[in-house]
Amino acid sequence: ANAAKYGINPDRIGVTGGSAGGHLAQFLGVTAGVKEFEGVDNPGFSSAVTCVVNVYGPSDFTKSYGKSVDAHIVLPMWLGGDVESARARHIQSSPLNWVNPNAAPTLLIHGTEDKYVAYEQAVWMRDRLTACGVSVELLTLEGAGHGFKGADAEKADAALIAYFEQHKEQLDADAQRLHADALVDRHRALDGVDGRALAGADLDQRQQVDRVERMPDHEPLGVGHALREQRGQQP
Repeated sequence: ANAAKYGINPDRIGVTGGSAGGHLAQFLGVTAGVKEFEGVDNPGFSSAVTCVVNVYGPSDFTKSYGKSVDAHIVLPMWLGGDVESARARHIQSSPLNWVNPNAAPTLLIHGTEDKYVAYEQAVWMRDRLTACGVSVELLTLEGAGHGFKGADAEKADAALIAYFEQHKEQLDADAQRLHADALVDRHRALDGVDGRALAGADLDQRQQVDRVERMPDHEPLGVGHALREQRGQQP
């Protein structure tokens, strides 16, 4: 709804977060179009995102108890009761229960020795997304706990940035193909050119036409760009 105000492309938004933030990012990636979560402040605008990077965020709160050192403290405070007295809210707030074929492509990053959010939470999310035909990757950091440090932090950050860049490049390629197809249709309509012949034209010729009628450059995925700036790297 505020894309123009902040100068971003609403069709190119990637989200990420760690721990509780990972849960929110993952939840956003699986609930686009679900009326009860879209809110009422900006009707007509979707909350759909391009992709998600979930860094050791939980996926199923009903199975957090006994596997997390603080779930028995944190979850009742947030959900108004433990899993027995507020089971419905635990189920409703678990991203795992909202996975569907339209969920956003996801990268999961999780350590095998996480004492706050068990590693199995990432495995469950990976398996559920895979079962629904959604593109998903799981980066497993052997021996890593909750809150990466040193080499683990560097590996996680590098994977996160690479994932956003990968999806930016895919969006750029898709936009170029759509633009080329639009040019084919335009010339076929205006000049009576055989569309099949034009579609099979040499790539260099297409690029020459494209330079004449180039679409505006696309913005990079906002999160990836912001993370690069935060680390003092050039876009």
